[in-house]
Amino acid sequence: MKKLMFALSMGISTFANAADCLDPEWFKTQPAIVSGASATFNEMYQVQTEVKEYVKKGTASLDCLHTSYRYNIIVDQMQNAANKYNQELKAYRDQASSNSVAVN
Repeated sequence: MKKLMFALSMGISTFANAADCLDPEWFKTQPAIVSGASATFNEMYQVQTEVKEYVKKGTASLDCLHTSYRYNIIVDQMQNAANKYNQELKAYRDQASSNSVAVN
């Protein structure tokens, strides 16, 4: 019973700690990633800025979440956003490259 109470108190403590350092809006604000195959340079640049800011905010909250399962969730979400952007950036570069070859 003592072990259960300790585990519950640690879980509540960790959850309270997470609430103190993580803005709940962060989870709702994952950047919308545009299609690289049809995006303009300015659109890709804007998304890059948004992804960098998203990762920056997520990283800032990791210091106080290192003992929480939320740490892994945050890291996964940041990696997901960055991976989506990188996929679309590749598509954008492929599209830009094929357009420049067609013009020449």
